[in-house]
Amino acid sequence: MTKEEFEKGYCERSGITIEFYNKYKVTLPCACGEEDCEGWAAMSNDPELIKWHMQFYAPKKEGV
Repeated sequence: MTKEEFEKGYCERSGITIEFYNKYKVTLPCACGEEDCEGWAAMSNDPELIKWHMQFYAPKKEGV
């Protein structure tokens, strides 16, 4: 699934516009391990939350 496909689906399921999404959310890569994870996460556009997600749920780089 591409980032754009994820965002479109998220907006449709949430009943919001892409403009609203882009104003308040960011799309980050996700490797949380949940069965229904689509490889992406919609996070509030908050630097601390983004940092937290990237530390704990972003895909790990090889050799790190």
